[in-house]
Amino acid sequence: MKTAVQELKKTGLRCAVMFGFHQSVGASKKGPVKVFDEGQVVLFGVAQKGINNRIQGYLFRTGKGNSEVPGVFPSVTILAYAERKNQLTRLRRTMAWLHKTGYQPKNLSDTFS
Repeated sequence: MKTAVQELKKTGLRCAVMFGFHQSVGASKKGPVKVFDEGQVVLFGVAQKGINNRIQGYLFRTGKGNSEVPGVFPSVTILAYAERKNQLTRLRRTMAWLHKTGYQPKNLSDTFS
């Protein structure tokens, strides 16, 4: 099963794939939609500016899971969740390091966190 991830850049809200290897990119009214094969590991960031200046990061495995992530269809399996900028930065750097050293992030177990 494929997983679609909606990227979004508008005033006050930004959603972007920070790590992951997509198969294709589609277009929608809201922005690009990246499509991933089943079993891939994706790091998806959501930043809201305004009163709360909230940032969130979701590290998840694509395919049918039991967790819903905004902008992602269908539900996925969450491996880790970040609610602060430094946590999200560490997740991004960890995924980049794993890839750089030749380890395939898709081989991470579902109990990664």
